[in-house]
Amino acid sequence: MQRKLKLLGFVILLGIFTLILYIVLHELGHCIVAVACGAKITEFSILTAHMTYIDGNFTNLETMWFNANGVLFPLIISYVYMIFYQKKRTNSLYRIFSYFAAILPLFSLFAWVFIPILILNDNTAISIGDDCANFLDIFSTKYNPVLVIISAIVLISLSLILMIKKNIIKNFISLMKVKQ
Repeated sequence: MQRKLKLLGFVILLGIFTLILYIVLHELGHCIVAVACGAKITEFSILTAHMTYIDGNFTNLETMWFNANGVLFPLIISYVYMIFYQKKRTNSLYRIFSYFAAILPLFSLFAWVFIPILILNDNTAISIGDDCANFLDIFSTKYNPVLVIISAIVLISLSLILMIKKNIIKNFISLMKVKQ
């Protein structure tokens, strides 16, 4: 029972830590594009999960990149982490952190599947104002939002393939199957 409580504590703490890390990487992804476009970052908040900037010269393509890089930057970091994941390591903290580091960016991609579906069914869904909707506000003027859905599904599949190939899911599940 003591081991189960210890593991639960690790899961909660590492889940919170990884969520904070994800927020930092997400906002950093936006910052990278903003700075590349000549903007000055005026605020970077983990607590409210946003960043603000002034100035900068954004084309439509750069605006789309700005919106997409919030999800893509942590995803790329996650892919690199998974590539170097050591499946034979048995450390509980390593396995729990690795699971969350792989799963959080994966879940963020689901918005890039469902929001385009909403927009295809009702154009007023663009007004929801998140990164994906802002991306689609420009993208869907020339291209079909189905391309975004397909791209997100490909990235989700790549995440799952890496998680399975590297035994990240299997190692996490085996860790959680604690005998009393």
